[in-house]
Amino acid sequence: MRMSLRKALIATLFVLFALPTFAADNRWSIQGPDGGPVTRLAFDPLSPAIAYAATPNGIFRSADGGQHWTAASELLGTPINDVAVAAGDPQKVFAGTTSGLYKSTDRGLTWSLVHPFASYAVAVSRTNANIVYSDSS
Repeated sequence: MRMSLRKALIATLFVLFALPTFAADNRWSIQGPDGGPVTRLAFDPLSPAIAYAATPNGIFRSADGGQHWTAASELLGTPINDVAVAAGDPQKVFAGTTSGLYKSTDRGLTWSLVHPFASYAVAVSRTNANIVYSDSS
């Protein structure tokens, strides 16, 4: 009797430890951006499958609804505080960092520095994509 109880316990433990290795539909799995927690998410208003994730390790872009993510090489390793997409011109995306405000004019494929002052929060005017608000406090 004691041997069968031991075998049952071993079999139960084996099953419990083996369950996470079987990936199947209707189960959660990590597919998102690497680099720690996501501090802000933003979506393209004309193409909701395009998403941007601000992280302590840079900004990540997905073009397929979050199934795959690509890091912006210009900002890799840069902590991103905020990200905003211009509703009037979704080609324009802005990322706020402690080392400055960055802008993309091609939906997040490439980035350039707008100004070198810390930017903790970013907002773009709904009516004019050339008006950008950046909080440095």
